[in-house]
Amino acid sequence: MKQKIITILLAIVAILGGVNYAVSPKLGSISDGGAYNSTTTPTIGANVRMIKTGQGILGSVVIGVTSATTFELRNATSTTDIASTTIVSIAASPAIGSTMTVDASFDRGLGIVFPDSFTGRYTITYK
Repeated sequence: MKQKIITILLAIVAILGGVNYAVSPKLGSISDGGAYNSTTTPTIGANVRMIKTGQGILGSVVIGVTSATTFELRNATSTTDIASTTIVSIAASPAIGSTMTVDASFDRGLGIVFPDSFTGRYTITYK
């Protein structure tokens, strides 16, 4: 009787072991497809830049090198979109190494606006 049960169990394991179950890879605490993209601000240059077109989510702003000027992240369709709205305005001289979590959605596009005197180096995460 034991031999018959063991044989049946081994047959079941052999059958199930032959089936390939696809499991999405885990990326730390982020589920598959949930990772954010990122970009860094230019150290000097264009005052308005589009980061992403269309819908998305602004995740956070990570301060690498601080700037004594403010800048804005906007919900906009282009660099000349006069109907754009400010999602977040980053104050002048934030603490280096700090992360400002935003988690705000945008439906038109994600643009960054900063003055000529901007010298910061920030990383912006979005998806």
